[in-house]
Amino acid sequence: MRRSTRLLGSLFEFADPTDPENRAWARGVEPREIHKRVLRVLSDRIEDALLQLSISATPTSSALDGPLTTWLAKLFARHLRPVVANTVNFLHARNAQTGSGSLDLTLLLLERLTITVRLTVHQDRVSALLASRDLRLADLDADPFKAFAVRWVAWCVSPPGRDLSLLVDYEHVYGVLQSLMRDAGVTTPHTRWETFRHLASGGTLRLGSVSYDVPQEFWRTVNPDWAISELAEALLALRHRGANGGLNRTRIKEALHLQRLDRDIGDAWTRYGQWLEDAPETRGEIETRLGTLLPF
Repeated sequence: MRRSTRLLGSLFEFADPTDPENRAWARGVEPREIHKRVLRVLSDRIEDALLQLSISATPTSSALDGPLTTWLAKLFARHLRPVVANTVNFLHARNAQTGSGSLDLTLLLLERLTITVRLTVHQDRVSALLASRDLRLADLDADPFKAFAVRWVAWCVSPPGRDLSLLVDYEHVYGVLQSLMRDAGVTTPHTRWETFRHLASGGTLRLGSVSYDVPQEFWRTVNPDWAISELAEALLALRHRGANGGLNRTRIKEALHLQRLDRDIGDAWTRYGQWLEDAPETRGEIETRLGTLLPF
């Protein structure tokens, strides 16, 4: 890695382009609003490009420097058009060879292209660097967006798929536990706990077609007052714990949050696809823009 690239990495930090939080803008949004964003991303106006850029600073108590923000905004606007255009052109060429073009793949591409690019600026480091070396922003010999653009494009052209496996596991565990408690006539936290202990009394808890090995350490960690949802999270933490062991419900809750978010985002884009199906002229407008997009 070039020294200048490492240096920029210490000054400007990008969120992972695959993070569902970058696509959260579409969650619960009506198809017409999604369409407006798609058209703006496929435009060639600088102000439309800046729709996608979100800059925050550390330390948070300090306001972003005006020239720094302007410099970053111009760099991003210059990069966005080639990223979008070259990605689209590559996929069109690939689909022409494989015959795999479809509305579903178009929607997936648009979802990935319309992300919010979240950038954190370590403002104190930037100021210190410029002061210590008597530099101007224009003197920096590398572009902070280049490395991010490579990761972004690689993700855009990668195979489709949403990993909702943990969420599916959770909903299964929660649903079966809820059914078992209902059948047992559970009405209080105490009876819920006693029923749960009885179900796992042999060191194995069977929930439908799935069995959980429940070691003694599990009982020293869980709380008798936990709700069914919390017990379900604890069982998932038990099954998915890392090499260090432990019962990290926090990690499970965070992963479930992201998978719920990803599912909701997928639902929003599915509704947008159905909206396009019902509006052939609007769908044609999108396809025309994608087909004529040029990198410069």
